[in-house]
Amino acid sequence: MEGAPNDGTSADPAMTPIERQMQVIATSIQDLARETSRQNQELWQAIRKGPPTPHDNNQPPPRGGNRVE
Repeated sequence: MEGAPNDGTSADPAMTPIERQMQVIATSIQDLARETSRQNQELWQAIRKGPPTPHDNNQPPPRGGNRVE
């Protein structure tokens, strides 16, 4: 029934191409929302845990990106 007009009176559950596309988009948005929530949970856990402790607390943080070897 691809391409058949859908005037809304038919009981046929077949979706139009636009309805299929909208369904795919809706599913993608739901997947993206789930993934974003998962990543946010990981991020907040890392924030609560705090930064890793450096091996030598007496050393100042390096300045700039220029290293002389």
